[in-house]
Amino acid sequence: MRTFFAVVSAACVGQQAVGFAPPSAPLRRFGTLSTFSRTGAEPAGRTREEAEAARAGYRREKAASWGTPTRHRDDISGLSRQGGEAPEIVKQMEKLKAEQAEGEMDKPIAGELDDLMNYPSQMVDLEKMDVEARISMIQADADYFAKRAGWKADEDGQTDLEARETSWSGQAGMDEVENFDGAWAALPKRKLLLAGDLLALYLFAFIGRASHGEDVSGGLLNLEVWQTAAPFIAGWLALAPPLGAFTRGSTMTVQMAAMEGAKAAALSMPLGVCIRAGLKGELPPPVFVGVSILTTFTFLVGWRALYTKIRGQEDEDGNREENLVDTVKMVLTLIKRW
Repeated sequence: MRTFFAVVSAACVGQQAVGFAPPSAPLRRFGTLSTFSRTGAEPAGRTREEAEAARAGYRREKAASWGTPTRHRDDISGLSRQGGEAPEIVKQMEKLKAEQAEGEMDKPIAGELDDLMNYPSQMVDLEKMDVEARISMIQADADYFAKRAGWKADEDGQTDLEARETSWSGQAGMDEVENFDGAWAALPKRKLLLAGDLLALYLFAFIGRASHGEDVSGGLLNLEVWQTAAPFIAGWLALAPPLGAFTRGSTMTVQMAAMEGAKAAALSMPLGVCIRAGLKGELPPPVFVGVSILTTFTFLVGWRALYTKIRGQEDEDGNREENLVDTVKMVLTLIKRW
């Protein structure tokens, strides 16, 4: 609604500033509306000269009825007609405002002063102002009209909340783009990706022990399976983060996820084999080395490509394509509304 009132204000005062309307157009007589509202006269059909004459006659008539000098009203009327720089006009307005506060001004005249204070574009020549100042002035007029119409307008001292402090509800949501800078510092921010990596290595150890007829009962609670996977997990955690496997770019697209995962696995898995050999105190058979590196490589790259596909690929600006996660969120939101 604030935009609507800004358009209305711009239509009223902006055209006068750039000279779009002829002198006899109703928009050029906008400064006389406060007087017409008191006299009951109709502004439509009057020229500017007729409006000023009516205004002067009204001042003389009211001055006689009030029994007070017309200096204040002449000063106020002059402010609404004169052009010039805003600071000088503001000084004059402050002087009149001080007289109003001291009780030296009659209430009807003080009311017109309040109108001018609340409607600032009447006091300045918009044509002499730069674009930014002109927009601010028109925006102030829009706030004035909004208040007069009963709408809530911006007040001084109000602050806007940042997007991350805003409570979002409904089907729409907001994704905050993070760069995940750093090596190991990015791990707490990418818990799901890290958990998938660990499960991929656990699955490798589980299949290896099962193929040799060793005990794999208990599932994820089987400590012996975790002991088999531990050297490879250590190698992965030691080299994958500094190699960029947990940066934002590593999962932007399926292709990048596969490439970054392959680079990290190609270096970290041989390190895992070396750690296992050191713990065992013997070199493993070449077949075991080849199968271990190839299997862990496949599991890690496959998991990361699947993760990126489900999460949704994104571009450099953080715009993400439609994905399964968003679809699930939408369904859950609709169920919650029911």
